[in-house]
Amino acid sequence: MLAPAIALWLLGSLAPAATSSFEWIVPEEGCPTAQEVRDDVDRILAATPGDVRDDLAQMHATVTRSAEDAWSLDLTITTSRGETRTQLRASRCDTLAEATALFVALATNPEGTIERATSNAPDADEDTNESSTSSWDANSGVAPAMPPPEPEPAEGGAGLAIRRGVRERSAAPKRSQPLEWRLRVVGMTGFGILPSWRGGLGGGVGLLTRYVRVDLQGAYWFPRTTPIENAPGASTVTTAGLGSLRGCPFGRIRGFELGGCLGLEIGRFTVASEGLAEPEPGRELWLTITGDFLVGWHPIDRLMIVFEPGVVFALHRPRFAAEGVGDILQTGPVGLRMALGIEVSL
Repeated sequence: MLAPAIALWLLGSLAPAATSSFEWIVPEEGCPTAQEVRDDVDRILAATPGDVRDDLAQMHATVTRSAEDAWSLDLTITTSRGETRTQLRASRCDTLAEATALFVALATNPEGTIERATSNAPDADEDTNESSTSSWDANSGVAPAMPPPEPEPAEGGAGLAIRRGVRERSAAPKRSQPLEWRLRVVGMTGFGILPSWRGGLGGGVGLLTRYVRVDLQGAYWFPRTTPIENAPGASTVTTAGLGSLRGCPFGRIRGFELGGCLGLEIGRFTVASEGLAEPEPGRELWLTITGDFLVGWHPIDRLMIVFEPGVVFALHRPRFAAEGVGDILQTGPVGLRMALGIEVSL
C-alpha cells in the first residue's frame, strides 16, 4: 500500500503547475482588485444550482483609461464551450469590474438562473451614455462551440441584458426640432434702387425648422419726393408695394439666432410727377433679388428682436420720361437696405 501512495505523490509533484486562469490587468488606481472581482463572481455563482465553477478555463481582462471619465475593457473568456471576447466602455472602472464578474458568471453557467446578478450589474441609469460591443473571436479561426451568452431579464423586471439594453438606448432616434411659426413686423430704410433714402414698413409670416426658415413677406415703401435736375421746380413722387419669398439657413447660439437669407421680391413701382406732365409709363414691374444677414436676439422665450442689413439687386430697371424734358428717372442696379423689428412665436 505504501508504494502506490509514494508513486502518486511523485507524479503530482512532477506535474507542471497550472497557469493562472484569472487575469485582471488594470491601472494602479481607480479600479477594484482581482480578488474583489473573484469575490463578485463567487457571490453570483453561489446562487446557481450545481457545481459549475470548474468549467471556467481562463479569463483575461485588460482595463485602460483614456480620460478621467473614459474607461475601456477588453475581456476574453474561455470555457469548454468556446471563447468569447467582449469590449465595454464606461465612465467608471467599478462598472466594468461589475460587468466582468457578471459576464464570467454567465459564461461559466449560461443555463442557470442568476438571481443575485442584479445587485452586481451596472446601473442602467448611471451608464446611459456608455456603449458596448461584443463579438466572438473571428480572427482565431476557431469556431465557437456555443453562441455568446445573452442574459435574460429576471422575473422581477430587473434586466440583465446589458449589451442588449445599451444597443436599444443608442439606437433610439433623436427628437427632431418641431416646426415653429413666427409673425413679424419690421421698419425698413433703403437706398439705391429707389432714388434717395426712404422708409418703409413690412411684415409677414415665417416657418422655422431646426436649421432653415422660410419667410413670406410684404412691404410698402412710403412715397418720397425727389427734385428733377433737368426741370427746376418739378419733382417726382415714387413709391413701391411688393411681396417676397426667401429662405434662411440659420443657427441658434444661446439667446441668439444668426443666419443668411436669399430671396426674390416682386411688386409694382409707381412714379408720379409734380410740375410736369404725367410720365409714361407711370407704373412698372418691381423685380429684385435680396440677400440679408439675419441677427435675432431673444429677450424672452417667445419674442425676438430682429436686425437685418442686406443688399438688393435689380433684375428689371424701368426708365421714366416726361414730354419736353426727357428721362426723369431710372431705378438703380444695386441698393442697400436695413430692417429692424420684432418677431413673435405662435
